[in-house]
Amino acid sequence: TLMSAPLLSISRPRERKTPLDRVRSRLSSRSLSWRERLALGALCLCMLVLLITLQYGRVFLGDEIGTLRYLKQTPTYILTHFRPLLTMNYFILFEKGVASLCGATDWRLTLLPMGAAIAVIPLTASLAPKLTDSTRTALVAASLAAFNPYLVMLGPTIRVYSVLAAFSLLAINEFFHWIQCPGWWSGVRCAVAVLFLLHAHLNGVYIVAFLILLLIVQSISGIKRFLWESRTLL
Repeated sequence: TLMSAPLLSISRPRERKTPLDRVRSRLSSRSLSWRERLALGALCLCMLVLLITLQYGRVFLGDEIGTLRYLKQTPTYILTHFRPLLTMNYFILFEKGVASLCGATDWRLTLLPMGAAIAVIPLTASLAPKLTDSTRTALVAASLAAFNPYLVMLGPTIRVYSVLAAFSLLAINEFFHWIQCPGWWSGVRCAVAVLFLLHAHLNGVYIVAFLILLLIVQSISGIKRFLWESRTLL
């Protein structure tokens, strides 16, 4: 019996951590100190100034013309058709509501995309500590997001690009929270985030597929662990 335990420990395969095992959902932007939160707020303010400066005096062009074109259609048409430049139906429906209040060429059409672009910064700061187990990476990741030239350039664009980025980060954050703290409330939050993501644009399916892949990898690891423990009991 004294020799069986060492032999058992030697023969047991080395367990590999899955990607979900490396996530620490307890760390988020709420774990930041007040100075770090102040720096995060300054980053958001800088992003806002950049977006306002970029939008000032700018005319809508490129794909935005497609958005302006479909603003003239009825809500029924917007929600029941899918074609080039009409792939973000709910976003265009929202912009149609803004246009009905403020005008089809008003700068306030850019408020939702700009707000989403700014929201990417704290969402990135919330995700980074979960993956690195350190709050120091939150500001680094948030800074890279805030001064990302593509995000700054597409921030005021009246298309769903920045909204899709924000909802993607929100869905990933809520998914990691649900995995580490399972419960009906965290599950509902994750489901709502995924629902908003898929309604923003169908490209959100790629994010959902990635999250499902993580679940599959985690499940396979759990099955292997269960089979090994059953074998040792026999």
